[in-house]
Amino acid sequence: MYVLYTTPLGDILREHGVKYHLYSDNTQMYLYFESTSSEHRNRSVETIQSCVNDIGKWMTANKLKPNKDKTELVVISSQHRPMPQLPDT
Repeated sequence: MYVLYTTPLGDILREHGVKYHLYSDNTQMYLYFESTSSEHRNRSVETIQSCVNDIGKWMTANKLKPNKDKTELVVISSQHRPMPQLPDT
């Protein structure tokens, strides 16, 4: 039953080109970008923001509430290819 209910969530993530893993109480999203390219990084941040907004709309329409206190964005970079500081949003 859970899989049927969350199928639209997967559709939203795929529409934004975001890779993901769905769990019973958690969704992990993955997006890769070239860390040395500010343009690519900024586009990726916009993609994640747009995707999270669309997920929020879907959740509201389905009488669900996102737990914003547990929502995190983790950026992982290699020490060999350091990433410039992300802008505050």
